[in-house]
Amino acid sequence: MTTILIILILLLLVTSAPIFVAFGLAAFLTVIFVTDIQPVILVQRIFGGLDQFALMALPFFIFAANIMDAGGLSDRLLRWARALVGHITGGVAMTAQVSSMFLFNIYPKKGSLTSGADGDVTIVDMEKKATIKREDLHSKSKVTAYDGFSVQGWPIQTIVRCATVMKDGEIFGEPGEGRLIRRNK
Repeated sequence: MTTILIILILLLLVTSAPIFVAFGLAAFLTVIFVTDIQPVILVQRIFGGLDQFALMALPFFIFAANIMDAGGLSDRLLRWARALVGHITGGVAMTAQVSSMFLFNIYPKKGSLTSGADGDVTIVDMEKKATIKREDLHSKSKVTAYDGFSVQGWPIQTIVRCATVMKDGEIFGEPGEGRLIRRNK
């Protein structure tokens, strides 16, 4: 069954079918011709699986974001955030940091200045101009959508648990020194 499924997917992809069509049609045909499941039951299961609020949330979220962008609400929200904390150097970035700590439920273990918290510091030269290159990422994947982008503001030093792990692009930390921060329950 798996072999037939893979062959159908590859065949549909070679014929320039969109990925969602290739996967969906290959799965549908494999279930109909290889298994003993009735087509009516298969269709009921497919539409029953689509009847979930979580699946509807993503397209509506994207739709709402497009409406906010077209109406200028995104720009107004960013201007409002700048009005509240823009007078503080890095205020909007700090707001994003704090909100993500609460969003991912890792506060106060990460990012807070309390005893026992895991706080990392990155020092950024806001005047330095640089071009992002994938070979400078120090990542296993070496893939970035920002390859070749010119930016102003470049990290010059990163301190993790009181130890400098990067300075002027040179890595001092060893692989495996990181620590997983578990989410709060």
